[in-house]
Amino acid sequence: MTSTQTVTIVGPNLPRVLSDRGTFHVHAAGCMDLKRGTIRHYAGEGWDVDVESIREVVEAVYCDHMAEDDVDHYFIYREDFHFAPCITLPEVTQ
Repeated sequence: MTSTQTVTIVGPNLPRVLSDRGTFHVHAAGCMDLKRGTIRHYAGEGWDVDVESIREVVEAVYCDHMAEDDVDHYFIYREDFHFAPCITLPEVTQ
């Protein structure tokens, strides 16, 4: 049985203090960290998505780019993401 998690994706265009960790920051929806620190100024521009894996998060952002490639560049796109500790998703679902 695969479980889903609702996540909030924040980014791109984050200030350097955040973007140094990742172009996109991913938190569990409702995570209190989205209301603290520098990210709180950008969290309102984030969007929520229900996903079953980290791969689905990456695909939600880069689906157009990934569809154009014959080669799976998932791990290249994966490097653009910072996943907060509140994320409980597996890397991929089988």
